[in-house]
Amino acid sequence: MNWKKTLTHPASVVAGALGVVGIAVKPTVITAVFAAVWAQAGTIFTATSLTAFSIVPNLPSLAGFQPVAIGVALVSGAVYLVKLGDRVIDEFERRL
Repeated sequence: MNWKKTLTHPASVVAGALGVVGIAVKPTVITAVFAAVWAQAGTIFTATSLTAFSIVPNLPSLAGFQPVAIGVALVSGAVYLVKLGDRVIDEFERRL
């Protein structure tokens, strides 16, 4: 694999972009964003799934965004599922 392929590989691009964002944004801002996403995981999942599976398919002008919308809905669903699992584990430990 040559350098051009290595530097233009999608994983390299994502890692570089995240590094730049990490340098530009203070850690407290990143922590606050993650806390807000965690606190509103159910609402975010509802909004993204409605957008991906109801709104985007019915609007021809947004048809190109459907794969992105589905990906965002799947990621937000995974975050919500982890949050629900964490809540179940906390309740289980509390009752023991």
